[in-house]
Amino acid sequence: MKKLMTAAMVALMPFISMGQKATIENPTWEKRGISSSSIAIQKVETTPQATTLYFKCWLGYANNKMRIAKDSYILVDGKKLTLTKADGIPLDKWFKPNAKGFTRTFSLTFPAVNENTQYIDFIEGEGVNYFKFFKVPVTEAADKKNKEIRKQADDEYAQAANVTDDGKPLPANKLALGTSKLKGQIIGYTPEIFNGKEIRVMCYIDNPITDDQDEVWADLDSEGCFEMELPLTSQYQTVGILTRDAGLVNETFLATIGGTVEFIYDIDRYAEYRYDSPSKYKYFKGDNADINNSIGQIDLKQISFDYDEVRNFKGTTAMDFRNYIYELAKKAEQYIDNSSMPKKAKEYAKIDLRCNEGRFLGTGDYYIAEAYRKAHNIKNRRAPMPKDYKYPEFTEEYAKFIQELKLNDMQMLFSNDYRLCSNELRFLMPKIGLSGLDLSIAILKQMMDEYNNDEPIANLYNMFTELSKQKATGPYTESEKATIQKFNDKYAQEYDSIYDKIFWKKTEAILGTDKGIIVDLMKSRPLMKAFESRHVLNDIEMKTVEEIGNPVITEYAKQCNAKLQSEIEADKARGGYFQHQTNETEADAILVDILKSHKGKVVYVDMWATWCAPCRYGIADMKPHHDELAAKGVDFVYITDETSPEDEYNNMIAGMQGDHYRLSLDQMSKLKEKFHITGIPFYLFINKKGEVSETHSGWGGTDRVMELLGRLLAE
Repeated sequence: MKKLMTAAMVALMPFISMGQKATIENPTWEKRGISSSSIAIQKVETTPQATTLYFKCWLGYANNKMRIAKDSYILVDGKKLTLTKADGIPLDKWFKPNAKGFTRTFSLTFPAVNENTQYIDFIEGEGVNYFKFFKVPVTEAADKKNKEIRKQADDEYAQAANVTDDGKPLPANKLALGTSKLKGQIIGYTPEIFNGKEIRVMCYIDNPITDDQDEVWADLDSEGCFEMELPLTSQYQTVGILTRDAGLVNETFLATIGGTVEFIYDIDRYAEYRYDSPSKYKYFKGDNADINNSIGQIDLKQISFDYDEVRNFKGTTAMDFRNYIYELAKKAEQYIDNSSMPKKAKEYAKIDLRCNEGRFLGTGDYYIAEAYRKAHNIKNRRAPMPKDYKYPEFTEEYAKFIQELKLNDMQMLFSNDYRLCSNELRFLMPKIGLSGLDLSIAILKQMMDEYNNDEPIANLYNMFTELSKQKATGPYTESEKATIQKFNDKYAQEYDSIYDKIFWKKTEAILGTDKGIIVDLMKSRPLMKAFESRHVLNDIEMKTVEEIGNPVITEYAKQCNAKLQSEIEADKARGGYFQHQTNETEADAILVDILKSHKGKVVYVDMWATWCAPCRYGIADMKPHHDELAAKGVDFVYITDETSPEDEYNNMIAGMQGDHYRLSLDQMSKLKEKFHITGIPFYLFINKKGEVSETHSGWGGTDRVMELLGRLLAE
């Protein structure tokens, strides 16, 4: 009998030893999902019979709630072990915190793990917003190893956070062309955290020369590392970095031409510390680390002010508004002075603050109106302002903020807001002493004398004069929009030319000079904006750039010209676009004539112009989807008119695969009348029967377009 019992025990030994027995208090996991900041594992307990995880969750406030999925599992050596029991909470049902501290504790039990298992993953669900913990230790040795790795990270974060002040001021900045390197790592990144989605990193650089944003993209490797080369237009330039697809990283940092910045971001620590200690989950190394880490460790809301604060303005005049902005900035400046940031970081923060002030003051008429709407609970921003609303008068005294804030100083190039700030001033200068409507009337009166009271000018002049008498504030009626459109079709460039003369006359009077960085940028931008519509600068335009007298801007224009010419040649060689001549067709039959060669197809008709920025955005957004849609049976038709200059038109369509038509002004006018088109971009969605299924005004995004085209393809 004894021998039989011994044999039975020996036979059972492999099964008994399948499980392990250990208790790990406060385990240190390797990483956790980005949505797991409100929950933590307090203890892991393994026995030969089961594996139990003890959780604590923070629900923030009494009415908050969360839930745990009943199909949660642990991943052990590639195998799923599903949940067997939950204590302290219901499954798949919302639960609230306990009475005290807004916290709750509970445990989840799973089958036993193998005695050789060192780590497990806890997966609550497959979506990004589910709770997830990776590489959770189930042995003392594994927990010790995780803690050693965590300590190394702690030491690096502590070293980065310990920013010392070398007492040096911010170096002198200047316009310059070059590149800077960015090396980064998102620690703890795995596609599993984002439900298998590959995440890309994007850097955006505000380009003060073009008044645009340059974008650079990089893929994360398996370790979450990335590297990119950043084009800069000043010796020191602020760069934004974000993970657009994940909504995780959203930072700014200072880069230097010829230098390297390193960026470390810990997903697990983000989940743990994002609300109270930003410096514990992100830091910078390399160039400008003292500035980048100092700014990253303070409350950014304290060194600036935002749209909502500006809308709290209670005054009525432009000078009241200027003083209000100065008061907001004064509080922010006091915070900067009282902070422990190094000297150069304080100077950097104050430059950014001044640009923020300039940005709001440059469009004071808009924000004064917004504050009035908020105070009087007018929620519809398109609704006319009440008759008793007193429009603020902007004077040269008001515009002295440009000099007081030193916005014509080269040091302003440090700020990421300088592009926006300097651009807003273009809209302010001509309004000095005039309202927006009065300015238009003055320009039109001058044009009436020059163009012998031509009908489009006279009609618009009479319309604006009547609106001024009525103190009407919009929105425009369909008839008024048509009057404006007829004027723009014929006289937009002439209007802009007179506007610019008024602009420069007042700018020089206000600044007291026709020199400086802000003047150079204002002069160059209209020329640089031409690159957006793929216009290659001709010899006369290049000479105009050279006459500005800024060698960096001149060199930049030359580089852009050469790059654009190369791209256009490559597009033309690639083909895939077809330019058609329009017949002398009756206006109502223009579209019918165009669609004759697209019978039985779903047709995407894009009515656009080379000078229309929203049109270009829509074309660029749809470009990645073109081949997919064309393969499914969608034809692309692009229609513009003679307001698109022929050279720019030919250059642009080379990069737009599809069929292209450039109509006469009369043809386009009749087509707009037929479909009640008051602005572009405008889109027609044609079904397989050749019928207009739907129209859409304004670019609404690719999701909407793809949905509509998908529905038409399925019919």
